[in-house]
Amino acid sequence: MFSIATGADVDALFTDWEESLSSNGYPVTQGADEFLNRSIEFSGPGIANAKIILAPTTHEGRSLIEFDATLN
Repeated sequence: MFSIATGADVDALFTDWEESLSSNGYPVTQGADEFLNRSIEFSGPGIANAKIILAPTTHEGRSLIEFDATLN
């Protein structure tokens, strides 16, 4: 797992990532966890399962995005 802090538009990032993953063989499902504001769950070639989430906290006005994946 790793995380990044960004000042970028998180909705735009997640939309771009969802489209890129879906169009490159990584089926995407939206997370249903009510505690998460935004998440992308996916799997595909070489990846058993993965999740990108918008953490519920921010760091100095920046959004924290966490990435976690289990490889095949």
